[in-house]
Amino acid sequence: MKPGRARATDRAGPAVWAYRGAVLCLWLLVLAAPFVYTTAIRDGFRLPKLVLCESLTLLSLLLLAAPVCRSGGIDWRATVRRPAFIALAPLTSVVATGLLTSPHQLHLRPALFSFVVGVAAILGWSAMFDFATHRRLIGAMAVPAVIMAAIGALQYHNLFKPIAFDASLGRRLATTSFAGNPGDLAAFLVLPALVLQVALTRGRSKKARAILAMALALCVYGIVITQTLTVVVALLGASLLVWVRMLPGRRTVAVLGVAAIVVAVAAITTAPLRDRILSKVEATQVGGLDELLSGRLDGWKTALWMLGEHPLTGVGHGAYRAEFANAKINLHHRGEEFFVHQTQVFFANAHNDYLEAAAEWGLLGILAAAWAAWRLGKGLRDQVRRLDTAGPAGRADATLLLAGLLALAIMMLTNFPLRIALVAYPYILLTSAVFADAEGAA
Repeated sequence: MKPGRARATDRAGPAVWAYRGAVLCLWLLVLAAPFVYTTAIRDGFRLPKLVLCESLTLLSLLLLAAPVCRSGGIDWRATVRRPAFIALAPLTSVVATGLLTSPHQLHLRPALFSFVVGVAAILGWSAMFDFATHRRLIGAMAVPAVIMAAIGALQYHNLFKPIAFDASLGRRLATTSFAGNPGDLAAFLVLPALVLQVALTRGRSKKARAILAMALALCVYGIVITQTLTVVVALLGASLLVWVRMLPGRRTVAVLGVAAIVVAVAAITTAPLRDRILSKVEATQVGGLDELLSGRLDGWKTALWMLGEHPLTGVGHGAYRAEFANAKINLHHRGEEFFVHQTQVFFANAHNDYLEAAAEWGLLGILAAAWAAWRLGKGLRDQVRRLDTAGPAGRADATLLLAGLLALAIMMLTNFPLRIALVAYPYILLTSAVFADAEGAA
């Protein structure tokens, strides 16, 4: 049954209300989840967002599945032929083998649950929501992003502090908005910033362009004051892709020239970003690559050690943190040097999603992930081709898919965006859009 057909023929039917309820869950996920937090628990920002995102996701999937089950059940033959299932089934199977192979079950089981929910979201949403629904939801991400960026800017300038942090942390670490961490806030703002840029490239009134430009400036400023350089690089790279695709040749050169000047001026005149860049340059001259990466090599070294010790199946999904201390001790006994200025001797994440995944999944997981990435690339190519032939609006949608996934790929190099619900779920929705049908589901 196609959701669109159900809405047209049976507006009061249970299937329609279930579908509308599922859509409402996604609207809440997009608009409300970023602002959820509690100071009553230690992980008061990331954990409540994770719980709410997973709950809304599962509720949306249950609502979508209920009418299908009542009307005769799921067509499993059609399901296993869907591109999303073909892409993700091998990886899910490999990750689940950790239940048999990993000694760290207390870490693996909650992480595996989150992984399965994310996979189920991609499978269910792409099958039951058409691309237009995905586009509206992704576009709406700009609304909470602008609010989050505005609050972060007010915090940075000591004008409004709804959440009290220790003043000794400094202005950067106190610039959190409702994300709880400046890095999380910066990573969250990237996709909405791309949404706003794509919207700017389309024909609109002067008033609409002015509003979009102000919203974009606020999101970019929110990223700048967090001083998260990897996110800045991801935004610049993805923005370059947006403008190259959306503007004709000569205008592209002109816009890129102006953009280069703006970036250079911003880097020189914007105090937080300038100071961050200068401190990195000075630190690199003294301590080399490890200083440039703020000690991330510690996380990368231990991830590679885990892969070497458990090459086939890895240490188990979510078990990196449980193996870190053992890996560091063994590397230390081998004479490996670690970052001397590290303020935290323990890493819960490798600060590189690729290496962490390799350590947790092993060679079988690497192969399965490569298959998933290849199938995602194939689906992206097909979706982009279809959208590019649909006129300027379609080309804008295709550009957002490409730019969004490029930004994610860059951030994963030195961070862990897929381990944070605030950042991961927007990209889960974006990935679902890659596999979504043009006009609903079969």
